[in-house]
Amino acid sequence: MYLKSPQTDTSMGSAYAAACKCGYRVPECPISSTRAQHGRQWWYPHACDTCRAVVSIDLLSDNHACPHCGNEDVVSFEEPQAPEVQQSFWDKLRGKEPPIPENLQDPVSSSFCFVLKKTFVLRKGKHRCPSCGDTGLEFFRTGFFD
Repeated sequence: MYLKSPQTDTSMGSAYAAACKCGYRVPECPISSTRAQHGRQWWYPHACDTCRAVVSIDLLSDNHACPHCGNEDVVSFEEPQAPEVQQSFWDKLRGKEPPIPENLQDPVSSSFCFVLKKTFVLRKGKHRCPSCGDTGLEFFRTGFFD
């Protein structure tokens, strides 16, 4: 069941859609898991260059292959986490915030997987589209699932 809501995700899975300016569309792309599958499944979007599609892969399974063609060379849309910026004592004292790395400035999702002990950040835009190869693919939250 999908619920439309502008709230941030806490314990339910989030549903996303993806679209590229070339016309490629993905109507449904889940991130995280349902409450019933918590700790057993955790889905995240990947690109498959063989079938030229965006697919969701269960990162807690042993098989990280494309569910359509079986290709094991799928590429995650996860943003690499930048190393923590060291601040001077004076900047910390003044309450100055460290700069946010450019690749993390426009997140559409930031989801923590308790089993993997890792936060997965999905940026809204500028992803390489598996259909046309251009960097016009964008993700949009469409709701939550449980």
